Amino acid sequence: MTNAGYNEKSAVVTVYFKLKGGTLLLDKVKNEIGFEPVTVGKNTINKRDNIDWAPTVADTRGTGSRWDLYASSTGLTRTTDHKQLDGGLVYVDGQKLTDVTEIPQRIASKTTTSDDDITPIKWDDNQGILLKVNAGAYAGDYTGTIDWTLGNTPAP
Repeated sequence: MTNAGYNEKSAVVTVYFKLKGGTLLLDKVKNEIGFEPVTVGKNTINKRDNIDWAPTVADTRGTGSRWDLYASSTGLTRTTDHKQLDGGLVYVDGQKLTDVTEIPQRIASKTTTSDDDITPIKWDDNQGILLKVNAGAYAGDYTGTIDWTLGNTPAP
């Protein structure tokens, strides 16, 4: 490009880039998960019965790709009469406790460091998704659903 009369020319720049395909997906999602037994009558935060039940994120989109993992849950209902548990699933990060019932919460994020990045989601025993049971809860077996949402997010 030139600017007529001013003898100015724009610089020519050649740009090379690599376009790589790939996928972002949840891998190794367990169908059933559980928590340690609960004694009703007091407020408690209960640990998972198995520390290895969170999903794994597989990202083959290339180094520098970013993702966020969110979790939300339904209310927990008693199997005998469908009464709602006084409590529910929470996400614990440090000293912060966040209810995940109906409201998705970001529980993990990462910018990949390789072209084929596999990230198992892991937490300490007293961190991650745990079960909060309030003193008013009734004894019984409860069930519910966790909705895992994996998002492709732009790098900051």
